[in-house]
Amino acid sequence: MTGLEWLFIGLALIVLVVLRIHTIVSHQWNTDEPQHLHVVWGWTVGQLQYRDIFDNHTPLFHMLSAPLLKWVGERPDIVLIMRRAMIPLFALSLWFVYRLGAVTFNRRTGCYAMLLSGFLPVYFFRMGEYRTDVMWTAVWLGALSVALNGELRPRRTFAAALLLGAAFSVSMKSTLLVLCLGVSGITTWQLAGRPISRQLGQHIAAFILGLLIVPGIIIGYFASHGALQPLYHCVIQHNTLPGQNLGATIVRNLFSQPTLWLIPVVFCVRAMLPSVRRDGPQGWRRLFLFLVTGTFYSLLRGFWPVVTTQDYLPWLPLLPIFVVAGLAWAAQWLQTRKGIAVPWALIPALLVIGEAVWIVKDEPFGKRADRRKDIYESIYRLTDPGEYVLDLKGETIFRPRPIYMALESLTRAQISNGTLKDNTIPRLIETRTAVVNYSDRFMPQTKDFIERNYVHVQNARVLGQRLPTGANQPLKFQIAISSSARKAQCRARSTASQSTAHFGWMLGPMK
Repeated sequence: MTGLEWLFIGLALIVLVVLRIHTIVSHQWNTDEPQHLHVVWGWTVGQLQYRDIFDNHTPLFHMLSAPLLKWVGERPDIVLIMRRAMIPLFALSLWFVYRLGAVTFNRRTGCYAMLLSGFLPVYFFRMGEYRTDVMWTAVWLGALSVALNGELRPRRTFAAALLLGAAFSVSMKSTLLVLCLGVSGITTWQLAGRPISRQLGQHIAAFILGLLIVPGIIIGYFASHGALQPLYHCVIQHNTLPGQNLGATIVRNLFSQPTLWLIPVVFCVRAMLPSVRRDGPQGWRRLFLFLVTGTFYSLLRGFWPVVTTQDYLPWLPLLPIFVVAGLAWAAQWLQTRKGIAVPWALIPALLVIGEAVWIVKDEPFGKRADRRKDIYESIYRLTDPGEYVLDLKGETIFRPRPIYMALESLTRAQISNGTLKDNTIPRLIETRTAVVNYSDRFMPQTKDFIERNYVHVQNARVLGQRLPTGANQPLKFQIAISSSARKAQCRARSTASQSTAHFGWMLGPMK
């Protein structure tokens, strides 16, 4: 690599750091971030994940985050603080991309692949949010890096599997990663013509042992607290969409358009084989990584019931490795066959600049910060710790919810198909919840109930009704929630309109 290239890489990394710090504040808060923080808060106040607080992710990320949240304390800008804790994981993921590119091709490929991944807008923004997928992706890339950076002996297999087990303990979507590794490993083994030997059995035993250690410790912990059934329900049963024919969905997906992605993968593998066989161990590592990259998309779309943007995070940073390698191969082919010298490194450099411009365009400097911090401040003023607040998924963070369910996409789908019963309204009445953090994604019946029994106060909804007043005219109204918490309502009086009559704090039976 030339001195000019090293200068460009150094400047690009500085720009990447500046943009990473800038978007901590400027990037809009995703609803998943406070949802995860609500679960972490539960750990800090002595509640047990799954048993006391619903969550459909495996718990390692939340357990490791709890000491930091406990130390920082309850504050409205907690999302920004916890986003800063994601920066080391983002940096670690890019280091692993560099190592993968360097070990399968060369250092130049690793450097440019690292930059293309870091500035890739989808990857950049999602990896800057506080979410389980950040740790999941970093650990997955670490497992690949450990597996491919040296001769594959049982000890290396065990170390890589240990990291993969940690990935399972962060997200059950790691099932797809194991499936990718299985398909890619068996295919590479067969193409290499390796016979079945005693060493293969040692690798399998090391892989299984390493894979089970971290999940086994976590399962043992929840079993000792009598919470295995809630863990199974939240992490496995809920995510497989009970009430729907998952098997038929998988079969239909396997014969859908995403499967066509495998056709060019097969042709590319065939074209790669001569160079792979010439390059020995490095070539076979390259083929294995290409198969992992090539099969991930089809397996994700075929086997995972609901696909979101963050589900692609383990796959996206692998693509630039082969993009950069493809550009280098094309430049070499042109020079060898046509005698045309092409400064191919200029292309990924221009791509990196284009990605940086895209990020700045989406998150310009001087952009107003997310207003949800103001919403949380209002709700915390209206309520005391321990008082119930209804929200969609736990985004109020530091307040208990009157309902157990998080009303995310999978939950709403199960309510719609009748698998789950929505008990939001009875629980609002039973717990006498006085404050609601309103969302348009509440179920229709809940939205109607809130409109009839809660009024707008500051950035929240507070128990009460707006009643038209007329001279010498009787008023008829219905009190749905009686004898409820008065503190939030009393605090809200000073900000409420003088023309509004609040009857939420009146005592009396529901009529």
